[in-house]
Amino acid sequence: MKIIAITVVTPASENIRGTSALPYHLIKNRGENVDIIIYSFNHNQLPEKKIKEVEDELNCKIIILPIPWCISFLITSFLGLLVRFLLPYPPLYYLRLPKKNRIEILNSCADAVIVYGEELSQITSQLNNYFRCIHILPDCESLFYIRLLQERYLINGITRLKSQLMLRKFVRMEKTFGIENISYYLVGDADAKRLKMLKPALDVHFFRHPHYMVMDEHREIVFHANKIKLLIAGQANLYMKYGAEKVCEGLCHSSFLNKYYHITFLGHGWNKCINQLLQKGFEVQSLDYVDNYIEEICKHDIQLTPIVIGTGTKGKVLDAMANGLLLVGTPYSLENIAIKNNYSCLEYYTVDELISSLVKIVDDRKVYERIAENGRRTVLQNHNANSFWGEVLANYYQKLRE
Repeated sequence: MKIIAITVVTPASENIRGTSALPYHLIKNRGENVDIIIYSFNHNQLPEKKIKEVEDELNCKIIILPIPWCISFLITSFLGLLVRFLLPYPPLYYLRLPKKNRIEILNSCADAVIVYGEELSQITSQLNNYFRCIHILPDCESLFYIRLLQERYLINGITRLKSQLMLRKFVRMEKTFGIENISYYLVGDADAKRLKMLKPALDVHFFRHPHYMVMDEHREIVFHANKIKLLIAGQANLYMKYGAEKVCEGLCHSSFLNKYYHITFLGHGWNKCINQLLQKGFEVQSLDYVDNYIEEICKHDIQLTPIVIGTGTKGKVLDAMANGLLLVGTPYSLENIAIKNNYSCLEYYTVDELISSLVKIVDDRKVYERIAENGRRTVLQNHNANSFWGEVLANYYQKLRE
């Protein structure tokens, strides 16, 4: 089977410049009988050397598409930012395939086209009369802005105004999505339902986000004997900063836990939390970056993920669980993952609930080591790229028969 993949970013094995590693791992695990040629707008600006490395790793050719100067102007310049406010759609919506590349694709004899990135819907519309198109969004952006606007404590007046404007742009764009010969795939159940509500005629599918890498799926899960090693992975950004700061306040009010937990922050911007915890006697490690992310997280026992806003599925959560860490997180951090509270993960709604769980873990480690094992087994069984390709190909052949 031959597939053309068109993506707004160049696939990479780890998140680079905020870009998901999802397309990389989907392509890497595509199966021996699937040949892929990638056309990328390289919005994440991978250098030529790195692109060559990715070609070798994925065993496929990557063709870089130019981003027109007018769209680059909209994205990168201050004046372009002002112009963007006046446009009815997000800036990347205006991307089109150059004529030369469109002719190449039309002459490629491909069986299907995969498009990655919600804003590339116009490119899907350029090709759906000639190919069966699979559009991986992977999230519904209008749902993100709806959720953000509901959390009044997260954003101020200017950011709120911008979010309201972006919500209108994405709703308008999602209502333009093509229907004929296109299937849409999202890694969020609520995202898929939102898109289907906006345009009921769309062929929309929710699929389980695959985990990325596993060091040793048979590793015995035993928490560290001296202090339990707790990891908070991610940047101090809109998604996690507020939640993490509330957690740190709770830990500072329960400073007796400093005898039982060693805390690591992996990511930028956590100085405020680190200083607060150090003052209360906690042993704290700060890592802005590591060369081998999976190797680093495997040095820990628990991953705490205090996400307060978001959509879709969180890849870092899957990585932690697949590698045997006990996942403790908010509902947004755990949504769309095939796990169950108190059986394969620990979900909390308030900081008091979290502190109570941390105390119970100290008192009965074996119980929570078993929960971590259940989580690892569940993620390995239910979140793998083979399941995605099985569903996509089954749907592809079904549509051909219709």
